[in-house]
Amino acid sequence: MAALALAFQSNAAVKYVVVTDGSQQQTVLALDQQPTAQFTATELVISAGEKTVSFPLTEKVSFNFTQDVTGIEDVLAADKAVSFVWDGQSVRIGALRPNSTVVVSQLDGKVISVLNCDSEGAVEIGLESYNGVMIIQTEAKSFKIAK
Repeated sequence: MAALALAFQSNAAVKYVVVTDGSQQQTVLALDQQPTAQFTATELVISAGEKTVSFPLTEKVSFNFTQDVTGIEDVLAADKAVSFVWDGQSVRIGALRPNSTVVVSQLDGKVISVLNCDSEGAVEIGLESYNGVMIIQTEAKSFKIAK
């Protein structure tokens, strides 16, 4: 089993990691309990203190590091529906927070590209030279596409 420690450094007082699974169920883990992640042949298993959760490797899981778990930080993203247009060669995403970050990675977690949205909350991602399954992660939603 491979193990991975969840670590995050920031100037802000980050206290929690919120793990969201494919059905949008959230699990909150305190960083002061030193969460660790392990991979089995079929699952991602995360433990922090006495809490252990697992997710099938076939399911999308997102991680949000935050100082507060009240949900206030997510209000902006929840106010509007994120638009997603895939034309087979590029992806256009809109209705995001202006200048927010979008990460494109392979299924194995290798980062392909990191982009910033424009001042209107839109970004276009050219994927002409990539094949396979890719995950596009925004602050509001994550998308999995296969090319």
